Amino acid sequence: FLGGAFQVVVPMLVMRSPNVNVVKSLCTVSLSVLVFSGALSVFFKAKNTEALIATATYAAVLVVFVGMSS
Repeated sequence: FLGGAFQVVVPMLVMRSPNVNVVKSLCTVSLSVLVFSGALSVFFKAKNTEALIATATYAAVLVVFVGMSS
């Protein structure tokens, strides 16, 4: 449970830092999505469609923070 909370909170805190720009936010989202999809494929036995849906949903949530920070 805490791992999932950190996966959302840590990128949000990075994107809300005082010296943030759009490039930093997009790099944070890209790295976070890669880590999330890698962890999903390694630690869970998800089907391909389930992994795709979960990764797309996670990316959509992070993109909202990019929109808020710019």
